[in-house]
Amino acid sequence: MVGGAPCPVEVMVAGVPDERSGEELVAWLRLRPRVVREADAARELFRSRVARFEIPRSVLFADALPMTVTGKPQKFKLREPSITRLAAASA
Repeated sequence: MVGGAPCPVEVMVAGVPDERSGEELVAWLRLRPRVVREADAARELFRSRVARFEIPRSVLFADALPMTVTGKPQKFKLREPSITRLAAASA
């Protein structure tokens, strides 16, 4: 924890459709084991490191993030799960 916010092991950002702006950011975090998953605390971590307009509105957590066999991120694979999880959360 840094300043009360969880220190992620990995972070990936995906774009999802948004009626107002066309696309909005969703951050996916993989945390260390036994770290409490709190979206508000994760947003505080972003606030301390990036500009205000870069802070994602939604923060989701995963046990593993999609990677190629060589260890490169596959962010395109996060788009559909992001849309599904955000739709389920808003319903």
